[in-house]
Amino acid sequence: MTFYESHNNKKKIKRGKRVRSATVTWLFLAVASAVLFITFWCFPISPAKARIALFVVLALLLGITGYFSLKKTRNRKRTGVSVLNSLLALSLLMVSLILPQTGNDIRKIIKDLPDVEESRIAVYALTTDYKADHIEVFRNSGYITAFTDLQDYKNLQFITQKAVDQENQAFAIEEIQKKLDVEKLWLNETDNLWDAVQALYNGNGQALIMNQAYADTIEEEFPGFLTDTFIVDIFTLQQEAEFTKTIDITKDPFTVFIAGSDSRDAELALRTRTDVDIIMAVNPETKQILICSLPRDAYIPNPAMGDSYDKLTHMGIYTISNSVKSLTEYLGFDVDRYLLVNFATYKTIVNALGGVDIENPYAFSTGSTDFPAGQIHLTGDNALSYVRARYSLPNGDFGRNEHQIIVLRAMIKEILSPDIINNFAELLDALSGMFLTNISKNSIWAFTSMQVNDMASWDIIQYHITGTVGGAECASMPGRNLSVVFPNENQVKFVKEEVEKILSGEKITQQEMPQ
Repeated sequence: MTFYESHNNKKKIKRGKRVRSATVTWLFLAVASAVLFITFWCFPISPAKARIALFVVLALLLGITGYFSLKKTRNRKRTGVSVLNSLLALSLLMVSLILPQTGNDIRKIIKDLPDVEESRIAVYALTTDYKADHIEVFRNSGYITAFTDLQDYKNLQFITQKAVDQENQAFAIEEIQKKLDVEKLWLNETDNLWDAVQALYNGNGQALIMNQAYADTIEEEFPGFLTDTFIVDIFTLQQEAEFTKTIDITKDPFTVFIAGSDSRDAELALRTRTDVDIIMAVNPETKQILICSLPRDAYIPNPAMGDSYDKLTHMGIYTISNSVKSLTEYLGFDVDRYLLVNFATYKTIVNALGGVDIENPYAFSTGSTDFPAGQIHLTGDNALSYVRARYSLPNGDFGRNEHQIIVLRAMIKEILSPDIINNFAELLDALSGMFLTNISKNSIWAFTSMQVNDMASWDIIQYHITGTVGGAECASMPGRNLSVVFPNENQVKFVKEEVEKILSGEKITQQEMPQ
């Protein structure tokens, strides 16, 4: 073999290696493209248009790079193509690694429904400071110092009541007896919760056994109860969750009960009083949403108490499913879906949205904040003050309900707008773990994908039901009259008719509520 032939053979071998190198890196890019497409397909929010667009982009990318990777070109160009293929493949794989983490962040927004429901029954005692400030009441009892250990109450009197929550109370009594190693507690059995709390304040017993779910209501009638007392011990009764069935939503219209928990605990639970009570009807075909708030003190039948009348906010003490059942029976249409929200992080959501713009119907002030009439921009702090204001409003609680609807409407509009992508990361952080719902996650992602795909404009109608403030005995807190709201029946009928129109696909417009 001549030197010339040998030299040509070496050049062919090198050329073959370079060709194979470009081909290998292109195949690597093809695999990376497939991985990205599959990863995006599995992403929680994966609109059809975005899938098609991604497929077209990847196909064009592979077509162009494949042409230069397989074409016979100069050595330098082939080397450049190999480098480009490698860089593109690594970039696509990086995105493929980031997407699952973002998907997990999205999935964390909706908390999984718990398998069990917990009832926490606490042993309350008056603080030493309270007793010292009311020495005339407790001097004769000899118990001025508050004991912090349950064992110290072994020979002291416990206060109970005979009106409500007997199963949970009996459980706590049994657990206390086991812990103190006694056959029977020394009990002061009162007729109802009010008498039980009053007995504690009067020194007719040193410890009160009461479900924590009633504490906030007691605080309303006995201002200072939560600071006058402390919890000696807590006993938790777990029961199988009553309402864990998830429900799918796709193209069909649906209704949702949006409940804002008034719990001071950041952890959401299925048993909670609801400080915000909103019915939302949605029709994905007509792109209409109707949102209507009800007074938290609305006096309606309580299914958990044999349909005896009670405050709407009390329904959740017997689980959110009881709230849903009561509203379904009262309003006359199916409300089997719920979304339980923790409003403790309300301002975080608004801040994540970049604030919201609202049309404020009238000027008012609360604390050090002034809210002028007309269009205003609310930050998280301002929005929280706006929806919490009550005493400075001309309509009190009814005005607060109206404000809640105004801000919720603005939030929904912001979430459904194309601009949401600018605050997407912040919104994910803000919403993480903030919802409990029986709507399936897949349905929520499908609904979200539909909106991202269509970027449709929605018509949002808002109402708030008012009523007459009065006093009445409540099924869950018998023994005295509480402040309640008797809903305006004409307004309830009107809202029912409007919701039925939404669900049937009929277009509605914003109207004045009847009186």
